[in-house]
Amino acid sequence: MPERPAQADPARGLTARLPLKLITPTALVLPVVLVVSVIGAVVYVQGRAAAETLERRGVEQVHGRIADRLESLLDGPRRWHELVRRQIEAGVLDPDDLRSWRLSVYRQRHAFDPALAGVTWGDDTGRTFWVFRYPGKPYWELGILDAETDGLLEEVPLTEAGELIEAGARVSAFDPRTRPWYQLGVAAGPAGAWGEPYAWVAGDVGAVGGARTLGLPFAASVLDDDGGFLGVLDTELSLIDLSAFLGRLPIGRTGLAVITDRRGRLIATSSGAALADEQLNRAAALASEDPDVRAMQRRLDAALAENGGDLAGGWTGPVTLDRGVALMSVTRFKRPGGLDWRVMTAVPVADFTAEVNAIRRDGLRLVAVAVGVTLLLGMGLAAWMVRPLLRLRDHAQRVGGGDLDTPIHLREARELVELSGELNRMTDGLRDRLALRKSLRRASDVQRALLPTADPHLPGFDLVGHCDYCDETGGDYYDFLPDAETHEAGGGVVIGDVMGHGIA
Repeated sequence: MPERPAQADPARGLTARLPLKLITPTALVLPVVLVVSVIGAVVYVQGRAAAETLERRGVEQVHGRIADRLESLLDGPRRWHELVRRQIEAGVLDPDDLRSWRLSVYRQRHAFDPALAGVTWGDDTGRTFWVFRYPGKPYWELGILDAETDGLLEEVPLTEAGELIEAGARVSAFDPRTRPWYQLGVAAGPAGAWGEPYAWVAGDVGAVGGARTLGLPFAASVLDDDGGFLGVLDTELSLIDLSAFLGRLPIGRTGLAVITDRRGRLIATSSGAALADEQLNRAAALASEDPDVRAMQRRLDAALAENGGDLAGGWTGPVTLDRGVALMSVTRFKRPGGLDWRVMTAVPVADFTAEVNAIRRDGLRLVAVAVGVTLLLGMGLAAWMVRPLLRLRDHAQRVGGGDLDTPIHLREARELVELSGELNRMTDGLRDRLALRKSLRRASDVQRALLPTADPHLPGFDLVGHCDYCDETGGDYYDFLPDAETHEAGGGVVIGDVMGHGIA
């Protein structure tokens, strides 16, 4: 006979080995968890892309604002220079009476404070006038060298109203014609030019709290109506003030701005890093005491090398600072009159992404809470759904163990109510059938007790009797009857049969 194909054992499947109380919550919760997780992943990825866009736009906007403010700042010396020059040319300020300039020029400072350090005038005879404020000093000073000073320069502190404080006067030898700003103005002519930063001279700068610094001059020659040379007019910025100006600008939360010249020497930094050594020799950015300034200059040099030495269109890219990864933006700040600077702005990525990251973290926390709530609800719902099934299992095990008297009553759903009712009726019928079978077994026992328990022994005969019933009871009967009258070896056999078998 051909062999039957082997049938798979239903108990060998994966789900057959897992309990329903695990399968049900998994089936309920897993789809929701997957959907929520996918949504969370999409939000995270989109948040990262949005953060990167925000970082780049943010640093470029910050950099643009700094460039605009720097443009406005550097416009101050030119405007003050133009104002004073016009007054000289109009005769309001008389080059032969420098002392009469004091109040007029000093009061103009309000239109340009605190960015400008002052105005200086010098002519080819050595006469000098200035109204100046050294960084770190609480007051402005008048400098005057004319016929009344016996060939020496007098420096006198000024009150807030511009009056002289004679007690603070000091004198020193001075010749404006040897100073860089004068030589710059003579060479630039009436058009004017920006000069290289140079060391300021102040005899008491350490004694009264002033800071040693470098000045950035804008100087031009002033001519009379006939084109004759009258002198040189110079308006200046202090590089310390320029750094302080950068430090006051909003550069993210912890950003850094650095300005260097085309040779990589520091012009200003928002961190206040030293721009020169004790001898006022200018500092190179690569040798700065600030490691972040050094890192930015190295990144600038690398960007210049990558772009063939040309960053005319600007550049934005990553830079690694001590405070972390930042985005750095560079533009060339070139203006008529000789200015050719590199303006660098670096803003840590965290400054721009803090709020975005907070939103992303809140979103992830919300996803985690949603998953947790879903798990709890799913487990609770699964427990509610599985509980009646587990009761059915326990009831079936009790019935299998012979407990037919304890009914089951399910109330969780209409179908379960109907099912428990059917089970109770089935158990009642089973109990009746078991009772009937018990009665049949007893009837069978009684019927079998009527049959001979042993075969008779008659000489010359082999007698064997046996009876098998198809059901619990049958209609067949036999017996061996001895000869009761003679009590000799002999007897009879009785065989009986009725129509059908079983209870009928």
